[in-house]
Amino acid sequence: MTRRLSVSIRPDGTIAAEASGTPGPDCLEALEQLKALLHAEVEASKPTPEFALLPETVQDEAAVRQRLEGQA
Repeated sequence: MTRRLSVSIRPDGTIAAEASGTPGPDCLEALEQLKALLHAEVEASKPTPEFALLPETVQDEAAVRQRLEGQA
């Protein structure tokens, strides 16, 4: 699974960021780095469904997906 950090800057200057492909609390590290780079504060945060997954689970899902796509 590709790790991605999507960042949007809204017209009012607020920033929205979403980490994907980074299961569990590892996504929080990516967001902390972004926060430090931008000297920003977090107003709200909510976990994505990936947050509850363990890294091994995501790797297993990616392997299954690749095998299924190869058979199509």
